[in-house]
Amino acid sequence: MVSISFGKSNFSEIQNSYQMTVALVMMFVVLCSISSILVAVRSSSSQEPVPIKKQDTEPEGTYTTPVEIKDPDAEIFSVDSEITMYEQCNSNSKIIVQLATTMIEVLSSEVTLERNFINNPENEKVRRIEVKNVEILPGSKWTVVSNNNQGVKGETTVILDLPQGYKGNQTQVLDIGSECSDNAESYIKDINLIYKPIKLDVKEKNEVEGYRI
Repeated sequence: MVSISFGKSNFSEIQNSYQMTVALVMMFVVLCSISSILVAVRSSSSQEPVPIKKQDTEPEGTYTTPVEIKDPDAEIFSVDSEITMYEQCNSNSKIIVQLATTMIEVLSSEVTLERNFINNPENEKVRRIEVKNVEILPGSKWTVVSNNNQGVKGETTVILDLPQGYKGNQTQVLDIGSECSDNAESYIKDINLIYKPIKLDVKEKNEVEGYRI
């Protein structure tokens, strides 16, 4: 009878070696998993949020200033007009009536130059009329009373049908249609001048400092 037997100690060693190998493999797998998790956590924590740049509604380097434009075609002008009536034929005599208008750099959308009227006071004899920077308009009228050397007295009424412009730095004598005379019986009466001031130094708004469209 043949009997076969295995050594108990050898079997135990093989079993222990197998278990140790399996344990090492499991430990390696666990370590790899932990390492992967740590790498993922580090990557997510190191990534900073990227700020979103607000897109400008206007191109860089430009700006818009809201300005109310009442009249884009408005202009700037000045006025220096004058009408003076004298008692005698020289400007040193008594002033019967005088009208002067002065404006510096006014806006045409705010100031309108209208037609105006000027008359001589009743019973006041005028012999000289000086004007400056005005336009005497059609419809203006006056009556010239004259007395010649022969004592002949006459009256001539003048009614303008065309405008007369008087522009300049100095006053000018209004053309009444006859020579001025200091004769007591020669004078101008019933004066009714229709006039309008003349614009001076006319400029566009953008040409004057302080105005902006």
